[in-house]
Amino acid sequence: MIGDEHIEGDVDRKTRRYIRTRVPREPGKGLHVPKQELKGADMFQVVQMPWDACTDAVRDFILASEFTNVDFLEMGETF
Repeated sequence: MIGDEHIEGDVDRKTRRYIRTRVPREPGKGLHVPKQELKGADMFQVVQMPWDACTDAVRDFILASEFTNVDFLEMGETF
């Protein structure tokens, strides 16, 4: 997807270690989902994408609860 937050990887030739770099979402780009399509759901899937998606409310709850083994990438917006 164009403009979404993603992780790029490369090998540091000097240290021979794999380096992961987080690339932020470009404003105005990425996935845009109309809220009415969610029908009140805060967790959802987009058929063309291989991962689960959630609204800011779910992300904020998970972060506030300090759950582990979960990460978030900013994919787009609901409108």
